[in-house]
Amino acid sequence: MRKLTKVTSAKPPQTSSPSKDIINALINLYNAGQLIEVENTSRELLQTYPQCLFLFNILGASLKGQGKFSDAIQVISAGALRGYKDTKSILYITFFSYWVVGLSFGL
Repeated sequence: MRKLTKVTSAKPPQTSSPSKDIINALINLYNAGQLIEVENTSRELLQTYPQCLFLFNILGASLKGQGKFSDAIQVISAGALRGYKDTKSILYITFFSYWVVGLSFGL
């Protein structure tokens, strides 16, 4: 899988989503329970295909499967807002969550 992502990320993408072979490989990894590999590969592919909503969904599912619920919610929400072409909302929500809520509970 690593070879597929390195070859894919070396060229500028021709489409807004990875090939069906890469998507099928991710699904097979997820079904095999290799959630950490799915997470790492999805994050790498999102660098090349930032508008691919499938990658956000499978990344969120792999994070949920690992017990990282807050990260899963954030990733899926960011993907949904990108689908709506609204990226400022997630900026404000993340800023508020980390700096206002998180910092106040940390003190």
